[in-house]
Parts: sequence; C-alpha cells; structure tokens
Amino acid sequence: MLNQEEAKRICDKLMSLSKADECRVQISGTRNGNIRYARNAVSTAGLAQNTQLTVSVAFGKRQGTASINEFDDKSLEKVVRRAEDVARLAPENPEFLPAIKKQEYKPSATFSEATAAIDPEYRAEVAALSINSARKQGLVAAGFFSDATGFETV
Repeated sequence: MLNQEEAKRICDKLMSLSKADECRVQISGTRNGNIRYARNAVSTAGLAQNTQLTVSVAFGKRQGTASINEFDDKSLEKVVRRAEDVARLAPENPEFLPAIKKQEYKPSATFSEATAAIDPEYRAEVAALSINSARKQGLVAAGFFSDATGFETV
C-alpha cells in the first residue's frame, strides 16, 4: 500500500497533468487477510491487496471521471486524459456544484500499527491456538480469522 508521501506525490502529479477547470483525485487502498479452519485443520488462507485511484474533472459544468489501478507515469497521464475526454463529451450538469477549496484536517488516530503488522504467520498461530486448545479437550474447532487495513485520500 502507498504511504502518505507516495499518495501526495501521485495526487500532485495528477493535478499538474490536468488541463481541466477542476480536478479531484481520490486514492484508496486495502489489504485483507484471512485464514479459515474446520475439523481441526486449516482449509483456506488468503491475502488480497488493491490500490485504486479515481480522477474526476470538470470543464465548466461538464464532468468526467476515470479510474485505474496502475501507477506508472504513462498510466497516470492516461487516466487524466480519459477523465478529460469523458468530460468534454458529457452534457452540462444543471446541478453541478464546484469543488470545495482545499481543506486542512487534524490528524486522526485511526490507524493501528498492530493490525497492519498481522501477517500469514500470525494468522496461522491464531488458528493453531484455537485448534490445539480444542484438541486438548477432545473437541473439534472451526473458525475464520480476518484482518484488514486501508487508506483513503482525496
């Protein structure tokens, strides 16, 4: 996933590429991990990561949006041009409202380093603790453990 500096660099680059009257960039990323076990054995485990950006532009009251999940320079320029092309083809939006000006927000303490550090080995340890505890008592364990981290920037 992108860190704050990387996300800002990409946003700044996209904004500088746009020739539109307005340009808004949204980047979001997620990482989801899981492990499933049944009858005292792990059956599946997985990890999925995705980062996507959306560029929304306006020429007057004509708006266009394009999304992409590639971050090389050529792809970044392509997504801006695609959003601009869509905006030029779009009819005027009679309900169009201009974007709000740049805002300053206080940092929020919603990120958990401990959750972000969860890896496949940790998930396996959690499953093993449950399975071994059940076995010791002559029981059968089943469970699903999942974790997720993510970010969003506008």
